[in-house]
Amino acid sequence: MIAMVRRERIDPLLGWFLVTTVLCCLRTRDLPGVNITAAGTSITITPTDAAVGILAVLCAVTLVRHGGLGRETLLVLLPAAAFAVWLLATAAANGGSALVAGMKFVDTGVLAVAAVLVLKDRRPLMLLLATLVAVNVAADVYGIRQFLPHPSARHPSFLGEHDFAGLSTMTLSIWFAYTFAGQGRARRLALATGVVGAIGVTLGAALASLIGLYLALAAVVAVSLARGQFRWKALAACAAATLLITGGVLEIRQNNLGFLQAWFGGNNKEQSSGPQPGAWSQRLIFAYMGWHIFVAHPVLGTGWYPQLPPKEYVRFLPETKRRFPDQPANYFPQPDGTFIPQMTYDQVLYELGLVGAVLFLAVLAMAIRASVAAGRAPPDPRAPLDAYIAPAWTASLLGVLAGAALYGGDAITVILWVTLGAAAALAARANTLRGDAAPRTAS
Repeated sequence: MIAMVRRERIDPLLGWFLVTTVLCCLRTRDLPGVNITAAGTSITITPTDAAVGILAVLCAVTLVRHGGLGRETLLVLLPAAAFAVWLLATAAANGGSALVAGMKFVDTGVLAVAAVLVLKDRRPLMLLLATLVAVNVAADVYGIRQFLPHPSARHPSFLGEHDFAGLSTMTLSIWFAYTFAGQGRARRLALATGVVGAIGVTLGAALASLIGLYLALAAVVAVSLARGQFRWKALAACAAATLLITGGVLEIRQNNLGFLQAWFGGNNKEQSSGPQPGAWSQRLIFAYMGWHIFVAHPVLGTGWYPQLPPKEYVRFLPETKRRFPDQPANYFPQPDGTFIPQMTYDQVLYELGLVGAVLFLAVLAMAIRASVAAGRAPPDPRAPLDAYIAPAWTASLLGVLAGAALYGGDAITVILWVTLGAAAALAARANTLRGDAAPRTAS
C-alpha cells in the first residue's frame, strides 16, 4: 500500500491533474494574468491557462503510450467533444472575443480526459475526493468569515454563490454515499465531509444547488436499493440533514422568492404586495427573453457569446417589460448593455440552437448512462463508495446547471468536466470488475 501511494504521488499526470483542478476552481478574474492582443481582441493568460496547457500535453503523452481510450469512456467523451466543436464553431462566427470565451470553456475539458486516465484505479479517486474537499474547506472558512458580520445574506466565499453551493453539493453527496455504504475507520472523516458540504450549500444558498442536493440523495438511495444496501436509518439521517439545509437556505433566501408570484401571478397588481422580487424573478425574465431569442434562431442559435450583445435581444425588451410590468428596471438587460446568461439549459438553447441542444442532451444522456453502469458495479470491499460517486455527482449536476450558465474560469465548469470524466472512468472500471467477476468455463 505504501509503495502504491508513493508511486501515485510522483505520477506527473495524477499530480498535475489535482493541481489543475484546484486552479480551475478559482475565478479567472481573481488571478494574475498577462494580456496579449490577437485577432483584434485582448486575451488574458493566467496560471490556470498554463496549468491546463501542461495537463493537455501530459494527457496526450499518456494516450500515445497506452493506445487511446476504451469504448465505455468514448461513449461519454465523444458527445462532449462534438458539443465543444459546435460551440467553438459558432463562437468563431461571432468574432474574436466570443471565440476566446469559448476556448476558455472548452480547454477546461481536458479535466474530463485526465479524469478518465487517472481514475482507472481506486486510489486516485480518493485523492480527487480529498482535493475537492480541501477546496471546499477553504471556501467554507472564507464564507464563514463573510457570514459572521452579515448572517442574513448569502455568501460567495472566493468561488461565487453558485459555484460554492455546487461544489459543496458534490462534497455532501460523498457523505450521503458513506451513510449507506461506508465501513471501516473513515466514519469520522465522512461525517466531517458532510459538515463541510452542508456549510457550503447553506452559505451559498443557491436554490438550483438545493435541487441538485435532492437529486443527489435520490440517486444515492436508488443505488443503495439496487445494491441491497438500503437502510431506513441511513435515509432518515440524510433526509434530516437535507431538511435542515433546506431550512437554512430558505431562511437566507426568503426575500428572493417573489419569482413565484411574478411567474404565476401574471399582471394582477393586487398581488404585488406579496414577496418582493428576487434573483429568480430576474432569472425568469431572462428565461422569457431567452425563449424569444431561441424562436428567432431555432436551428443554429445566436452562436456562442460570453454575453449577448444588444443586437440579439433588444427587440424583445418591450414585450418582456409588458409581461413583467411590476419588476424593477434593473432586472431587465439594458438596451445598450449586454444579456448575461443565467441558466445553462436555456443558454444552450438560444445560443447554440436545436443542434447544440441535441448535442448537449447527448452529453447528459451518456453521462447518466455511464453513471448507471458505475452504480451497478460488482461489490468491491476496498472501495465501497465508488459505485455511488458518479450517480450522485451526475444527478447533482443536473440541478446545479439550472442555476448557472456555462463560462470558462469558474468552478461550475470544473464540476461539469470532472463529473463527465469521473462517470466515464467509473463506468469503465465497473465493466472491468464485471469481467473479472464473470465465471470462466474450462476449454
